[in-house]
Amino acid sequence: MLISSSPLCYSPQEAAKLLGVGRTTIFALLGRREITARKLGTRTLIPATELARYLDSLPEAHFFGDADLGETNDR
Repeated sequence: MLISSSPLCYSPQEAAKLLGVGRTTIFALLGRREITARKLGTRTLIPATELARYLDSLPEAHFFGDADLGETNDR
């Protein structure tokens, strides 16, 4: 059996910290079924693969140097 140093799953609090959002946002994502969780007794566990899938589903960020916005910097 291969043992990884990366967690298999995260609590909602840990997932929030990992993504840099609040717990409320994590529970909103769960409520909208944008991410799924598992229950182990009373614990809510969010698989690491689910967080990775969610991040991959987000749109790519574009910054000013990435795309032609039709603006010029003439001054």
